[in-house]
Amino acid sequence: MVSPVGQLRLVRRAAEPFAGRTLEAANGDVEAGLVIVGIERDGTFRTDPTTPIEDDDRVVVAGTDATVRELEREVA
Repeated sequence: MVSPVGQLRLVRRAAEPFAGRTLEAANGDVEAGLVIVGIERDGTFRTDPTTPIEDDDRVVVAGTDATVRELEREVA
């Protein structure tokens, strides 16, 4: 749940840290307050939770300003 105090952000990130897992498994691994909304691959946007994440994909992540900043620090 997003607090009304924080802003909701959507960011695109390299998927490499999540590669080898499905979208569903990767969402189980991210901290509270973040959700991987989907995967961008070859010009398409995929949201099927069983889709495996590949190194060359980009993930779209939603979260508060604070949780997105923390993710950016962790995977930078």
